[in-house]
Amino acid sequence: MVREEIHLRRDVRKSSKVKNSSEGCGLLYFPPIIQHEIRLAMNSCRYKLHVECRGKDFKAFQTSRE
Repeated sequence: MVREEIHLRRDVRKSSKVKNSSEGCGLLYFPPIIQHEIRLAMNSCRYKLHVECRGKDFKAFQTSRE
């Protein structure tokens, strides 16, 4: 299992949510600049993205689904 931690410091709204589709891809509701960085980090649907938000600290974990 590969676990890569991605740190982003941006203004994240409290209303931001992460929804997982049946394919395991994250449908992300964040400001566009964050969405762009997350898409670069995800690369493909082979990765499952776990997101944690604490104030302005945005943390995403990219974990391979094996």
